Amino acid sequence: MNSDSPAHSPQITLALLAYNEEEVIERVVRDAAAEMARAFAQDEWEILVINDGSKDGTAAIADRLSEDVPGVRVYHHNPNRGYVEATLSALRESRGEYICIFDGDGQHTAADVARFVQKLQAGYDVVFGWKKTRFDHPARLVLSRGLRLSARYFLHTRLHDINGGCRAFRKCDAEKLSVIKHRINFIGPELFTRARLNDLKIAEMPVQHFPREGGETSHKWGKIPTEVLQVLGYLRALRSELQAAGKWRRFIP
Repeated sequence: MNSDSPAHSPQITLALLAYNEEEVIERVVRDAAAEMARAFAQDEWEILVINDGSKDGTAAIADRLSEDVPGVRVYHHNPNRGYVEATLSALRESRGEYICIFDGDGQHTAADVARFVQKLQAGYDVVFGWKKTRFDHPARLVLSRGLRLSARYFLHTRLHDINGGCRAFRKCDAEKLSVIKHRINFIGPELFTRARLNDLKIAEMPVQHFPREGGETSHKWGKIPTEVLQVLGYLRALRSELQAAGKWRRFIP
């Protein structure tokens, strides 16, 4: 099933966001397909690879996998559009009733998809994955901790990992969640804000996390001062939206 295949209607989509992941993307997709096949019937799921304008061999590998692995298709950006646009493409192009969006760098496992789906089926609309035990680059660990504390202050959320690399949604809410106003490389807080503004039910669950085996993190020490300033301005803007809608004072979840 490639990007031009006739549409079918799976119940579950696992969307993998990939940028310059030629070292790991084949293993990630094949492992994901095996996990999905173990957890669900073949006609219940699909894997959608969002190739975000990769400059290495990711696109060619993904296209080959879409021909070789049942249930896999690819959507290409050309040129690179960034993490926010890749996430929005995943929300828009996914065909499943339940959508799981994971980073495609191999640090998450499709073995957690069934648990995300169970949360959605239990009545939640948006589920954030929490890397309770994490293997991130030190710079990312610093940023993640700062973002968690800042989000608690600005957005009144107790989420442990508001910008983690895996999340799940209902397809029926995709349009509401796609009204993204900021193009900063931290989409989680805005997805949380859109969910609150639309009175969607939010949950969090621990997920497995693994060390990065290829590629490189986009969060490096030299970028931290600039990113901190961007994040603070970003969170202030989101708080203003929540305050204007009268949905800021109460902590959720």
